Amino acid sequence: MLRLGYATYGMQEADLFAAIPRLVELGYSALELSVHTGTPADPIVLDTDGRAELRALLEAHDLPTPHLMDLSVEALATGDARTESQARFREACVFADALRIDRTPVLKMPMRGEQPTWDGNEHDIAAQLLELADIAAEHDVIFAPEPHVGTCFETPEKGHWLMTNTDHQHLGLALDISHFPATCFDVQQAVELCAPYAVTTHVKDTVVRDGEFRFRLPGVTGFDYEWYCRALLDHGYDGPIICEVSAQLWRQSDHDPWEAAAAMAEALADPIAAANASATD
Repeated sequence: MLRLGYATYGMQEADLFAAIPRLVELGYSALELSVHTGTPADPIVLDTDGRAELRALLEAHDLPTPHLMDLSVEALATGDARTESQARFREACVFADALRIDRTPVLKMPMRGEQPTWDGNEHDIAAQLLELADIAAEHDVIFAPEPHVGTCFETPEKGHWLMTNTDHQHLGLALDISHFPATCFDVQQAVELCAPYAVTTHVKDTVVRDGEFRFRLPGVTGFDYEWYCRALLDHGYDGPIICEVSAQLWRQSDHDPWEAAAAMAEALADPIAAANASATD
């Protein structure tokens, strides 16, 4: 069954412990925690007692194991930067394990920092990602790189290539459909290529202007989220549909994170419910 999820990336400065009950009241039944440096869920900030308190709060509100996103990790870093990124990744995995409630934790991220070109380097890139998957396996966490515009790993074909050219129980895909808008991609084909390997999601709308992706709240452009949710279920995905507010929006001075959270819940609740109902018919 699909759950309506919220990514705390859209609330960079909110009190996490106060925000969680309020998000549940809005209808969210799953969370993705941003855990990169400076966020309220930064593993460096939350000590053992803080982690236990957070896990207890999640359980008290009947929330499953949260998914995590760490933008402090540069998956393809080299040299000393790679050592630092792997240490950070390991700490995020320890944190994910501490918040485990039911399902295997998922740790996702897009490629960040300096990156090689894909063509000609894809096997080396895959080997670097598998190193992180090995670290994730040590903590029974699933590592989910995200195909993301503006990176070397930006198309559904590359996501499919990675998964069909590796075989690792702790490596999956983070599928953010907003990076494959219909003006640039065959959305159905993108789902067919990536959904079988998806272990986590992001949803938001996309408008493409002059070749630039401009992200909007889900429900703005008329994208058919009921079709999308049904397609994910058809491919075996049964995790959260995680609403993400782009930094393009939350960095605006007039952005209200709670208005955005309420609008996203309203836009996604019915499509998710309809897709779940169709799966049980």
